[in-house]
Amino acid sequence: SWENEAKIYIANIEDGKFIDAKKAYYNIGKQTPMDYGFSAYKTKNVLTFDEVKMKILRGETMQNPLIKQQIGR
Repeated sequence: SWENEAKIYIANIEDGKFIDAKKAYYNIGKQTPMDYGFSAYKTKNVLTFDEVKMKILRGETMQNPLIKQQIGR
């Protein structure tokens, strides 16, 4: 499917360079341009791309006041 073939890049928080978003690791709670709160890392962190994708689809981003309250931001 196109979803599996699409190339997606994201700036990693460690050095600002673009990395493959599907191979990146993520954490939630940082201030981000779209205010979803997911920051990308090259090295192992908390969430995988698929976990982040599901959270975004369910509305579990920093735009959700309940999530923002849970994170404490």
